[in-house]
Amino acid sequence: HLRLGQAGQSIDQLSDPALRHFYSAHIPIYKFMATQSPVYLHELQENWGLTIDAIEDLPDENKLKNVMLAELYYKRAALEFLDGNYFTALRFLQSSRSSIRRNEKKFPGNENHLKVLGIFNVALGAVPRKYQWLTNILGFSGDMDLGMDQLRRAAKTGHILPLEADLFAYYVEKNMLDQPHKAIDRLTQLKKRYPTNLIVDLCLAAGYMSIKENEAALQLLRARNQYRLDQAVFFSPLWDYQLGKAFYFKEDYFRAQIYFEQFLKQKGSKLFRTDATFRLGMSLTLNGSYQEGLRFFRLLASDKSSGFDDDAYAENMARRFARHEPSAHVKALFRARNLFDGGYYQQALAILDGLASQALNVADRTELAYRYARIYHSQGALQRARQQYLLCIAQPQSEQLWLQVYAHYFLGEIAREAGDFSTARSYYKSALEFDDYFYQDGLENRCKIALSALKRQ
Repeated sequence: HLRLGQAGQSIDQLSDPALRHFYSAHIPIYKFMATQSPVYLHELQENWGLTIDAIEDLPDENKLKNVMLAELYYKRAALEFLDGNYFTALRFLQSSRSSIRRNEKKFPGNENHLKVLGIFNVALGAVPRKYQWLTNILGFSGDMDLGMDQLRRAAKTGHILPLEADLFAYYVEKNMLDQPHKAIDRLTQLKKRYPTNLIVDLCLAAGYMSIKENEAALQLLRARNQYRLDQAVFFSPLWDYQLGKAFYFKEDYFRAQIYFEQFLKQKGSKLFRTDATFRLGMSLTLNGSYQEGLRFFRLLASDKSSGFDDDAYAENMARRFARHEPSAHVKALFRARNLFDGGYYQQALAILDGLASQALNVADRTELAYRYARIYHSQGALQRARQQYLLCIAQPQSEQLWLQVYAHYFLGEIAREAGDFSTARSYYKSALEFDDYFYQDGLENRCKIALSALKRQ
């Protein structure tokens, strides 16, 4: 339930000071990951020396000593990275890697370090172009396949927080390997073991959204909303963000507005603030209240609402809509996109059909073709999807370049599914030739992973 207060009381009962410090450190770690509030990072930093000293005092013969150190070092690195302290993060990553090396050398058969090794292999095996320097400094290039195997084994055999291995594997399957159904299967099994775990529920809801099953996500999110007033539960603001998105996809803009506003009231939270602010502005605009939405577009345009997850697309569109109200065509395309994201395909198609006969500018024609293609692709109408992706690519370049690059990737996916691996490689490589477009890091990772998988074909 994320009853971290009760967890803290249980931790205090541990007789081993090293274990007590190790598990106590995870309370601010989890709170930071749920909120991105620097308060929890500061709490971790203040107690860091005592925590590390307690674990260092363990005898070298203790098989968990270097594993616990590696766990804490990589998590501290992650928090520092999310807080923008990149070189500090690198230092802790190096410490984590050194701890793993010591453990491998002294206890080569000890599998308790598999989770950390798996995370290293996965994270560094798909590093975005702008962070490639990390692998050079660490001297560790990573291996996605090996990392996933290590995470799966850690989830089954690990003695230190094995649920983390499962959740990280879920994240990789959903967001990096483009295997959302596999990720959901993993979470469904976890839910059987942890029926009231809020982290599992939140991740499962996000998984349902990724496969366009918005109603299933809403059902899960609403059911767990009962814990909001339970003071013993640490309630992540991400719950409000996900509910806002779910209602946004459903075109219930009034409820979307309520949840996005609740999410944004969490002042310490930085994660997804840009996206939530933009969607709040769009919720108001698409609900006929552009003048109210304008305030949020201007907020993003003025750079006063910033977050770790800098969303260049949301910021760009906010600046544009801060200057003038989106046209009827643009509003319709946004509605179609939202409905598609929620899995409401027929409603989305009806909107696109209404636009198809109208005079559109280049950018809107590009997006129209792309939106048709995504719906057809999701429905399994691959020939029609392919035609629309090609039509999207054929349009002159505009501010919608990112859609054309993604169209290359999805054409590669269609070719791969058909067993035409040569054509698939060509499309993936073509996508990698583009630069400076929205959501570039994510697409480059997907293309690299796809090309790596094709090496085995």
